[in-house]
Amino acid sequence: MQSRMSLTEGSIPRALLAIAGAVSSMAAQNVGAQKWDRVGTVALAGVTYNLVLGGSLIAFIYLPLFMLIISLWCIRVPFAFLMLKNWAAEAIWWSFPLASLTSLIMAISYYRFGGWRKLRLGVAEANAAAVPGV
Repeated sequence: MQSRMSLTEGSIPRALLAIAGAVSSMAAQNVGAQKWDRVGTVALAGVTYNLVLGGSLIAFIYLPLFMLIISLWCIRVPFAFLMLKNWAAEAIWWSFPLASLTSLIMAISYYRFGGWRKLRLGVAEANAAAVPGV
């Protein structure tokens, strides 16, 4: 059975490693051709492209990360700490479902009211210029 990978475990590192492999090949070709001035240019372009692409892809995980921080550090830990005197170890156990419920409410709210539905990924604009030869 195939497990589901998150963006940080699978897709983003694979894309960045593919770019790094391509840059490595281009740099090696320039080394073999003894075009040393191109090696630095290729490396700089590859690193820049990796940083831009990696940064834009990682931006997609900020909202779930923010939700996790809220549910853990603003709900679970404070609830367990505040109720520890009255409930003892039960406070720790009850903090888990409370934090999970908070995460669920935030996820449903984002799904229902978030602006993600307005995004049109991969759809070309109607007024985009035609590419010659295509």
